[in-house]
Formats: sequence, structure tokens, C-alpha cells
Amino acid sequence: MKKPKGQVVNLTPKQRFLALYDSGQRNPQNIFKQMRRKIKISLSTVYNYFNKVQRGEDLLERKQRMDFGVTKAISKRKQQQIHKHVETNLQVSSLGIKKSLKLQASKSTINRFLHKNEYEFSNIVKTPMLTEFQKRSRVTFCRLHKNDRLENAVFVDESSFETHAHSAKTWSRKGQKKTVSVPKHPQKLHLFSGISLDVGARDVKR
Repeated sequence: MKKPKGQVVNLTPKQRFLALYDSGQRNPQNIFKQMRRKIKISLSTVYNYFNKVQRGEDLLERKQRMDFGVTKAISKRKQQQIHKHVETNLQVSSLGIKKSLKLQASKSTINRFLHKNEYEFSNIVKTPMLTEFQKRSRVTFCRLHKNDRLENAVFVDESSFETHAHSAKTWSRKGQKKTVSVPKHPQKLHLFSGISLDVGARDVKR
């Protein structure tokens, strides 16, 4: 008989225990009886697994745990659909993926699948909207002052805190965070400060 897609076979004892535990079984003796029908295992081993889970310890290594949950709950066809959905809907949450694709998998399983495939749900990196003139001006300034002595130089910096700032998270490949262009001067609180070799840090001015 052909096995259904996504079904896990040849489970390890720990995986069998977790499958029963996650299904709602909380009595070690009942879990032991069900496991004994499939594999050879002692009651003391089942109690050992049970006590570890109750203490919050992981029975499986991270890779085993991710592969186990993903293989069991998400078929290859659904995995391909998740890839396409995330690439076209960057701000969708794992719950949104679950509802849109009508997945039986839990939110944590969907998250594990995405992390396994090197996705991360992180804040968008904001970059200033520089014109070509501004870019050329910065390069010119650096070339003019690359040989300057810095003993009498004062280095200044500024930082702005937007009064109505909000963060948006998106899915992206690890090391390839999404960026979005934003106005350089929205409504904000502006702080300015300077430092030099002779004087040290200046007081921050509002």
C-alpha cells in the first residue's frame, strides 16, 4: 500500500513519545502501553522522557525536532505553497499562512519550517532617500579630507526619534533583510552631539 504524503515512518522512541504527548496523553503508563504495541521500551524509559518534558527539556536535537514536526504536518506540496506565499506576502504572520493555505500544522511548526529554510521574521531596515547629488557630495567630501589631521577636529553626530514611529516585520532570508525608503525628516525629536580629542564628549543639546 502506498504511504500518504507527509506521513512519518520509522519513528525513534523519543519521537513516538512526543507524538503521543502532543496528542494530549499525560499518563506515562498509558503512553507506555501504546508504545509497547509498536516497539520494545521499558516503563522507566517512558517515565524518564515524561519527567524531562515536564521540566521543559527538549528530548530531540533541534534539527531532529524541526524535521519531525515539518515532515509530519506539512506535505511537500504545501511546503512549496508556503515558499510562494511568503515571497509574495512578506508581512504575513505564521497564523496568516496557516489560515490562507488551510494548513493543519500549528503556528510553531510553520515557524520551524521557515527558520529551517533560512527565513527570519524581522524588522524592515529603514534607509534614507538620498539623491544622486547627495551621494556624489559625500564621496567628494571624503576625498577632500582623507589626509586631514584629526587633533583639532570635532566629530558630531545626530539622532532623531520619530514621534509616530512604528515597526513593520517581514519574512526575509537570513542576512538579507528587507529595506524600505522613508522620508529623511518626518516629525521627530532631534538630538545633536559632538566629540573631539581635546575636549571629549559635549553635552547633548535638545
